[in-house]
Amino acid sequence: MADSPCLTRENLEAIGMIVPEVRFEDEIARYVEADADRPPHGGILFVGDSDIRRWDPAAMADAFAGLPVINRGFGGARTWEVLLYLHRIVLPYRPHVIVYGCGDNDIA
Repeated sequence: MADSPCLTRENLEAIGMIVPEVRFEDEIARYVEADADRPPHGGILFVGDSDIRRWDPAAMADAFAGLPVINRGFGGARTWEVLLYLHRIVLPYRPHVIVYGCGDNDIA
């Protein structure tokens, strides 16, 4: 989604966020490639760190039976990484609901 707002490392640092490193490009690229032709739209999008990434797809489908669920958790993501990848792994899906789970890796 080329016209989506894009946060950059510079944007985040300008508002006072410390961004020591940005990881997980390979995981993000796999999500983008998998949905290049037709990203699913609407539904519930889960995004965040490995706590979300590790959720079993079958268990998610059972827990949210009948609802479209998209899981875009990655690595041991930290808040700034989720923000930097937002335009690639959240916004193209135009979710109705976003479930965000991240932050405990920021402390570590």
